[in-house]
Amino acid sequence: CLQIVLLTRGKQEPGVHVGGYIDRAPLSAGFGRSRMFSVDRDHVVRSGPSLIYLQATPDYFSAAGTGIVAGKSVAAVPGAMQHCVLSHSLARYFFPHGTALNQLVYASSWPQPDGTNLSSSNACLVTAVVEDAKFSSLTQGAPQILYGVYRPDSRRKHYVPSGIMVVRASSDSLAVSAIRDASHDVLPAGTSIGIQTFRQAVDQNLSRQRMLAGLSGAFAILAMLLTALGLYGLLMRSVTLRTREIGIRIAMGAQSGEILKTVGLRVLVHVMAGVVAGTLLAIVASRAVLAMLAKKPSVHVGEWVASVVIILLVTMVAGWLPARPATPATR
Repeated sequence: CLQIVLLTRGKQEPGVHVGGYIDRAPLSAGFGRSRMFSVDRDHVVRSGPSLIYLQATPDYFSAAGTGIVAGKSVAAVPGAMQHCVLSHSLARYFFPHGTALNQLVYASSWPQPDGTNLSSSNACLVTAVVEDAKFSSLTQGAPQILYGVYRPDSRRKHYVPSGIMVVRASSDSLAVSAIRDASHDVLPAGTSIGIQTFRQAVDQNLSRQRMLAGLSGAFAILAMLLTALGLYGLLMRSVTLRTREIGIRIAMGAQSGEILKTVGLRVLVHVMAGVVAGTLLAIVASRAVLAMLAKKPSVHVGEWVASVVIILLVTMVAGWLPARPATPATR
């Protein structure tokens, strides 16, 4: 079997810890949805109309870093019932009142209603439960996944003739080198293979979001500059209108520090009022956006403090520059 020869050869490369196969690459688009159902100990039928069905070898989970919550990922021996592994959320959905281990999950047989066909040839035995994984996209919630576990040398009907080999090594370069060398030794000359690290897959999956984040950051900087310019113009106008008052204070012996302090305090009061109002509006808006995206609200104190510090620095600069020409030291 070409799969097992290639996998065995890859594991022999220096720095390789574990390797496995799966029929679809993680973080790739175009996943189809499958319908399956379970029958718990109370004979209640629970249908999963929109789960992802994948086929993987037992070592795939260690290679991909998907932790096993319960049980053990093992492939069925020839002639035995198909083994499968459930994601944690799917296990809780199918078997909410007990363990999913050693339970059966059935494939839906359209047009028969779920719960009708309970043939063992239409079922798989749950041997393990693994962590939920954002398999299809990092920007979406972790889907419910059923992994059909198979042996690379299997000849059953569930056997996958081709797949994605996943290798965990000491470094990305060692993993890439191991796959390339093993493929060169095992595959026919001229065979084209595609190699992608998980970091590259993550960068590709988040490319659009990072572009939007970069544009948002650029617009935020532009907005900050426009705010500084607007504040500068406002203060310049304020100082111009108070020229007579400032002149009287200078004639009465007011120092430059006192004048700058008077102007600065007035600016600071208005800015802090804006900061408080903006913070409240940001909290309300962020909760609304997170609710729309079905994500839990979170508090980012560090980001808020950084924003306030930047605003205060801009305020100090924008308030000091127009007020400085009106002080005694610069007249």
